[in-house]
Amino acid sequence: MDSNKSIHSTFTIEYTNYAKGIAIIILLVHHLIFIPFHIPFTSGIIHELIVLWCKVCVPLFCVLSGFGITKSFQKYSANPDAKDSKFALNHLKKLLYNYWWVYIPVLIISLTLGFRGSPWKVYGTGIKGFLNCVIDFCGMRAMFQTPTFSLTWWFIEAALVFYAVFPWLYKAYKKVPIITLFVLFIPLLYRQFFKTPEFLKSSDREIFYLFSFAVGMFLADRGILDKLISWSNARKYKYFSLSIVLVLIGAVSAMFLPFIGMLIFALSIIAVVVFMKSIKLNFSKVFEFLGKYSMNVFLTHSLYMDYIRRRIWVDSLGVFNYILQFAIVLVISFALSVALEYIKKLVRNKFINKKYTANA
Repeated sequence: MDSNKSIHSTFTIEYTNYAKGIAIIILLVHHLIFIPFHIPFTSGIIHELIVLWCKVCVPLFCVLSGFGITKSFQKYSANPDAKDSKFALNHLKKLLYNYWWVYIPVLIISLTLGFRGSPWKVYGTGIKGFLNCVIDFCGMRAMFQTPTFSLTWWFIEAALVFYAVFPWLYKAYKKVPIITLFVLFIPLLYRQFFKTPEFLKSSDREIFYLFSFAVGMFLADRGILDKLISWSNARKYKYFSLSIVLVLIGAVSAMFLPFIGMLIFALSIIAVVVFMKSIKLNFSKVFEFLGKYSMNVFLTHSLYMDYIRRRIWVDSLGVFNYILQFAIVLVISFALSVALEYIKKLVRNKFINKKYTANA
């Protein structure tokens, strides 16, 4: 009985996947309408607002990443043999591993079929082209402003930076929490009101999104989301009313203070997720499924989305063409993601695990 109670009062991976599922849907919508194609009801200010609000997916993913890695580190550090550098390295390897499972097939298809342009057209030729390829392979092209198969892969670099600095960031936070958070907030505050200095333009997103990542770390360390779950379970509709107000505040603040307001907006969405999980709606499993495969969807969707957006059109559908395009992108993205995970599992079981078993 107590264990069940514990499960329902803890922000588990199911909650995280639920929030990631919402975030990936928002991301797909954002990229589908980022370039307007005379979409009815999304012209002018309405179109701009939709594009703006959908940017909440980035701080939302950052907060969830900070929360998740902190929870993982707390469990890991309980081991007396735990090493901070090993923890960071394991997360970096896992992130690059998932990235390479998409990057390498894209590179091979590019070499053989010219998909997304042949590598020498994407990266250039000679030593410079080779270096551009290596930088993209390492997920660091945003910092060096070099060519890539997909501009949306910039978030891989941000995540690599966050994971690399996390052990030291967490130590600083534990020693001086308020000072650490304030120092990380300064770049976000500066970016809100001033232009990024020229020498920081290649890495400005990593710098000001680091605060969103740190907020996730703070939420995990203080158990704040667990407290929200307990409150939501005890006072469901009072909690729901307050969370909706927070969403409205976040949406409005994002209009006037895009960077700071977007973080508030992201946190309000997480608050709503807590409520949605507490009332156990049947479709919650759908969002959890979407969130489980969100990394693969993020890595693959932009590779073919533009083709669908420009080529898929049925005259008789009118405005519903955009719903059709979204549905096609969603289905293809998750079909690819599920297939990719199946292939990974097959490779692990057939080759990697089998090799280790044989050596043992």
